[in-house]
Amino acid sequence: MKTNAFVRKLASNDRRTRERAFKVLKQYLSSESHAESLNKLELEKLWKGLFYTMWFSDRPLPQKRLATKMSQLFSQCMPEEKFPAFVSAFWYIMSQEWSKVDKWRVDKYLLLMRYVVKECFEMLKQSKFEEKLLCRYLSALENGILSGDVKYAGVIVFHIVDVWLDEIEEVLFEDLEDSDEDTVKDTNEEEVRQKKREIIAKAPIDKLLEPMVNLYNKAPQKGLKKRIVENVFEEERLEEWGIDGSKYIGEKDESEKKLNEEDEEWHGF
Repeated sequence: MKTNAFVRKLASNDRRTRERAFKVLKQYLSSESHAESLNKLELEKLWKGLFYTMWFSDRPLPQKRLATKMSQLFSQCMPEEKFPAFVSAFWYIMSQEWSKVDKWRVDKYLLLMRYVVKECFEMLKQSKFEEKLLCRYLSALENGILSGDVKYAGVIVFHIVDVWLDEIEEVLFEDLEDSDEDTVKDTNEEEVRQKKREIIAKAPIDKLLEPMVNLYNKAPQKGLKKRIVENVFEEERLEEWGIDGSKYIGEKDESEKKLNEEDEEWHGF
């Protein structure tokens, strides 16, 4: 693949050119030998082109369809061997290009990122959470966008924290959601809760929450630490799933306690 010429087509301001290029890319990535031949720089160039494919997409429904197609590259096209590198390239380019995103385009990129988080969990689920693939995926995140390094766009890191549990829930419990409506009506809340706990017991939930634990421990920003606690480890869903979120972060450190005290203190008008 002549990467530079192809990237220009992905970033074209002509819709038909972009659509044809995306179709060719999907076919190319679906070939294991082709996908595995791409190096780190080539993957980053492809995501730079795809960034602008989304850039030129107007109107909510086309944007949603495009975000779906892009995110499914992770779960439907990439071979397992190249999957972690594809993940790293995506988050690297999203962070690098984020400063260019204006208020009119923020929502579609945040939607794309949410979908990517979901489809990566889908990929792991399809592999039955194969240990090597899971570890390589988590390493790609923890050595990149979730490393705690301030060079990565904070908005993106916060967004990943915000959607992490949502997308775990979406993927792990999708079979429950797809059940026949009459069956759901006949199932009381306690039975649903029990089914969810059974699913969680079979999933590597500790590993899936590990990036949040490590980010909490490494993050220099108090606001990010607080966001992780509130949106992940103190989330009511964990208790519903039979998980004690406090075990992941242990005793809050002094800076965290001080931050909470400052938030609760009234300073007047």
